[in-house]
Amino acid sequence: MTRLALITGGTRGIGAAIARRLQQDGCRAAVIYRGNEVAAKAFRDATAIAADPWDASDFDACFNMMAAVDPKVLEGVVAQIPVGRLAQPAEIAHAVAFLIDEQSGFITGSTLSINGGQYLI
Repeated sequence: MTRLALITGGTRGIGAAIARRLQQDGCRAAVIYRGNEVAAKAFRDATAIAADPWDASDFDACFNMMAAVDPKVLEGVVAQIPVGRLAQPAEIAHAVAFLIDEQSGFITGSTLSINGGQYLI
């Protein structure tokens, strides 16, 4: 199975280090960045890792990207999710609301995997 990682903010600093390490470990890595084309070009030239501009706060762009995924690819992804479907936006929002709630103040340094059981960490 091919391991693929998408690293946000990956053309400099910690993100770049993570991308390089994952590539070194045999993972297919790609990075997205916001705004610094000079740093992105230098990163691409030095590593041959794909680096593309992306603004995750642009809802329409994110929606259109997901809508453009080949249905057969999407079927393959969903087939690997034990609950048998993609998450609903409200399910993700619920988890975020839980984490930022004042009653969750003792939860620090944790990873909450919202993935329908697709993988466990």
